[in-house]
Amino acid sequence: METAIALADSEGLAACNMRRIAQGLDVEAMSLYNHVANKDALLDGMAELVLATIPLPPEPAERWQDELRALAVAYRQMLYAHPALLPLLATRPINMTAIPAILARVLEALARVGLSDMQQRHAANALAGMVLGLALQYIGAPHVAIPPEQPPPTPTAPTARYIHTMPPQAQADDDFAFGLDTFITGLERMQVRAMAD
Repeated sequence: METAIALADSEGLAACNMRRIAQGLDVEAMSLYNHVANKDALLDGMAELVLATIPLPPEPAERWQDELRALAVAYRQMLYAHPALLPLLATRPINMTAIPAILARVLEALARVGLSDMQQRHAANALAGMVLGLALQYIGAPHVAIPPEQPPPTPTAPTARYIHTMPPQAQADDDFAFGLDTFITGLERMQVRAMAD
């Protein structure tokens, strides 16, 4: 799996076929099937392994807010380290029989908010989706740019103006911070309401 991930990092996910991986290992392609059943199993294994490389803080933070921030930042660091794997992580289901360490930490932090099991699941999915979605927007998918010859949008078309002035990748940090702040603020309000009930 390490060889497949390295190949994806250097040449893109499309390069990850059995023949190329076998070349990297200096073995016959057919011998790989002794370790993975098929291409789907290979992709699943790559997703599980790369999730296991997330640089988690060694100890949970005292405040759940700080813990969620640290985990979101760690997840984002891994995504930026492996941009070719973003489509894979966005489309492959997580093997819940072997919950990634980061998910366990996220759920533990959300439990400290006072959320129900179902609310913890919703919140964990929302946080992961925000981080992964922004990474896809900025490094995993090309922006849609308006051709230079097209006249600038008029003031009556605010959405067209936004697309025309789509922020550069440098604004990714600001968007991430805003999304994370909004997410945590929402959880704090839920916590206050739960304590008042």
